[in-house]
Amino acid sequence: MFQFLVVRTISLLPLCVLIVTIAFALLQLVPGDPAIVMLGIDATPERIAEMQVRLGLDRPLLERYLVYLANVAQGDLGHSNFLNESVLTAIAERLPVSVLLATMSLFWAVLLGVPAGVFAAAHRGSLVDRAVMFSSLAGMSIPSFWFGLILIMIVGVWLGWLPTGGYVSPFDSPWEAIRHMMLPSLSLGFIQMAQVARMTRSAMLEILRQDYILVARAKGMPEFTVLFNHALRNGLTSILTVLALIFA
Repeated sequence: MFQFLVVRTISLLPLCVLIVTIAFALLQLVPGDPAIVMLGIDATPERIAEMQVRLGLDRPLLERYLVYLANVAQGDLGHSNFLNESVLTAIAERLPVSVLLATMSLFWAVLLGVPAGVFAAAHRGSLVDRAVMFSSLAGMSIPSFWFGLILIMIVGVWLGWLPTGGYVSPFDSPWEAIRHMMLPSLSLGFIQMAQVARMTRSAMLEILRQDYILVARAKGMPEFTVLFNHALRNGLTSILTVLALIFA
């Protein structure tokens, strides 16, 4: 197992270099001079030249790329002139909020999507199946920002059940943190739920045709046990793969 992880980690290095190279190339292809954008069109040529030296724009392209690559390899992502702080600091300040939002969104996706997919597969062609598929199609078609605005208007403004903005750290007040994250996590989780439901249904439809499922039913096992203990357990591989991609 350890050897497998080492080999996989080493194989990721060329991919990481390629991604960093593409990111650097895209930055160079952006039209305009960053120094002029930051200082404004009224800046004097002396100030523009000074800013270009400060940003390293006066160096050759290859030298800039090598410096960029060396800094990234050391974990230095540079300094944000707009935020006036290092990029790593900016990421570290916002990462806990992003992780909490992603975790709660995935929670709703699993809580709603997996049972919906299981019951849709168990009642293939029925009204339940069609309702789940229609909801999944709607979830994958509706933009999350639009759905979020609808939730804010109905749940937050009209009903007044949940706050419409702000953030509270879970370390300060766990309950208030959940209340403030409820609307954004639901707006994202609804879309993720659609993907999870469709994948769960597809995995379950194939498993429910297997002989051991027929044997379990022939033995008189409850349908709930057959679906969740036998069928769903064997279909978790594909479902967990989708969940990992969604969380990433």
